[in-house]
Amino acid sequence: MQTTDYRVLLINLSTQFGGTDVRVLSQAQALQAHVAYCAVAVLEGSELHQRVEAAGLPHYTLEQGRSDPNLLFNLRRLMQNETFHVVDTHNVISIFWGQMAAQLAGVPGRVATVHSDYLRENPNLKGRAYHTVLQSSRNVVKEYIQVTQDLQQQAIARGNQHSTWIPNAVAVPPEPFMGKDTSEYEQWGFAPDDTIIGIVGRLHPVKGHQYLIEALTHLAAYPTIKLLIVGDGALEDDLKAQAQKANVLDRVHFTGFRKDIPHIMQSIDALCIASLSEAQPYVLLEATSHARPVIATAVGGLKALIEDGITGKLVPSEDSVALAEALRWLHEHPDEARTIALQGYEMVKRDYSTETMIQSVLTVYRKAIER
Repeated sequence: MQTTDYRVLLINLSTQFGGTDVRVLSQAQALQAHVAYCAVAVLEGSELHQRVEAAGLPHYTLEQGRSDPNLLFNLRRLMQNETFHVVDTHNVISIFWGQMAAQLAGVPGRVATVHSDYLRENPNLKGRAYHTVLQSSRNVVKEYIQVTQDLQQQAIARGNQHSTWIPNAVAVPPEPFMGKDTSEYEQWGFAPDDTIIGIVGRLHPVKGHQYLIEALTHLAAYPTIKLLIVGDGALEDDLKAQAQKANVLDRVHFTGFRKDIPHIMQSIDALCIASLSEAQPYVLLEATSHARPVIATAVGGLKALIEDGITGKLVPSEDSVALAEALRWLHEHPDEARTIALQGYEMVKRDYSTETMIQSVLTVYRKAIER
């Protein structure tokens, strides 16, 4: 069978939009030119559902909740009716239901894409449950895709010899964006000559927003360093209260959830990823593709992706003083920061193109079908 003959189903039963969903969306779009048919199975009404629909991508919607056993039977029926050659599941819930359904439906190419170190990101009962699901899935899954080198090394160390590292990828503009979009600055309470640090992601403890807000308290002598927090989540009220108590709320703006991430990247001077744990966040690739310097914590896939002082700046996690020092350096050394940004742009353009990712994914699909 030629790769162009494959019928592929991507499954992502997410309720909140994040990096996993970005990968599924970009992968589905790219696969349209490489396989006979590629569709996405999503939860009805989810943000991913809205985006695949807006993109005109083939898709199937599931009405059940993520814990509803009827997902298994409906997915199996879908696979049997449509005769898929490959089922590629993304996130743990999708792996749990999707791979059982694929086995029952007789799908030959059963692939699971792993996006996170679930045990580290959720050091509780939920994390242990996710880890158990992932480990037990080896009885069903034929091939795994890991999005970071760390995850790949963990998989090999646990005896999984059917695992391949395929990093995330983005569509990179042909030329780096050298300007700065200040069109929303007045609304955000910023001035055109402010240094705007963006942090993009769900408002969750693992993302480290609290340390970045605390870093501002060490930068009282630099009042033009401002913080743009993009995303929503349960911590919003707590983070606003923290900023108010620290007397830096006037230097912080919360945008809520935004779909227009390219515009956000063009509006900031730098991106900060303050996470306690990360795989390979799409937001980093999006920032570097727009030639924005990145300050990130040296955790997970971040320390493998960024070469400190060359394609970004790395700092220890959970260290507001180190974050403050990195922000101060960026503010005081704009020329050096621009050099880092351009080197980051060249890195992502060279190593993280969508076409490279898709060719590697198709190789894994072939291996899964032939096993």
